[in-house]
Amino acid sequence: MQITRETKYILGSVLSLGISFSALLAHVFSSPSLPWVYNHNATPFFANKLMLSVYIIIEYLSFLSMNIPLLLLGDQVNDFTFSIIHSSIWYNLLLVLTIILFVREKLYWTALLSLFLFSTAFTMYSQSLRLRNGVIEMFTMKFPSKLVFGKSLWFVVYAFSAAVHCRSIGCRVFSNVFIWFVAILYLAPILGFHDWALSLISAYLFGAIGVGQLFIHLFALQHIFAFIISGLMVLFAGLLFLLPYRQRRASLTGESAPLLQDNAGSAPVGGAV
Repeated sequence: MQITRETKYILGSVLSLGISFSALLAHVFSSPSLPWVYNHNATPFFANKLMLSVYIIIEYLSFLSMNIPLLLLGDQVNDFTFSIIHSSIWYNLLLVLTIILFVREKLYWTALLSLFLFSTAFTMYSQSLRLRNGVIEMFTMKFPSKLVFGKSLWFVVYAFSAAVHCRSIGCRVFSNVFIWFVAILYLAPILGFHDWALSLISAYLFGAIGVGQLFIHLFALQHIFAFIISGLMVLFAGLLFLLPYRQRRASLTGESAPLLQDNAGSAPVGGAV
């Protein structure tokens, strides 16, 4: 019996996802636990644990949904879909190693691995941009890729700030400025690809940073800046979501303008008799 390409990718995806989730769950209840190490290494980019947990649960569910096109579309599945799933398999395997190193507080190695995670997430995101805007592709490929990309960029910033033990006054001041640079890093693909969904995801992550900073009371002004950026991301999301409708309306108005001019030109000149 020959195993199809779709079956191989489904098995690889489910297996890597199961290993990743098992490692995460095991280290939540280990000693030292993942939440304890995370609290112990609070930085200016520390995000609220509850909001982050909700995000991660949705991310794992979205990983599962990535197998739906392989089951429903059959021969219509293109190479970009296979490439995204292949990258997600590597992402989950790298995530296992990252969790193990982070719990053992090997923070420099964790920061290094965060770059590999981001590289894999960037590959997923860039490949998802090449898919057509179908309903299945949007919810099973594009949305998961945006979730992974958004979180991986935040994790790079957090991991490096944890590695350098960013707690001094100088580092706090630098972080108040650097958070705006991080916002620009998110805005680059958001504005470049008119990605309103990624803008909402970014708004949630900055909101999680704001709530996290608000509760730990270690880094002044950081929560205020995080909430401001979160609000701006929501604004950008709304503008980008409405942009296609405004363009379509302007296009229709432009097409009807010549007809109005022709009608005006054919109207009789002079007063009514």
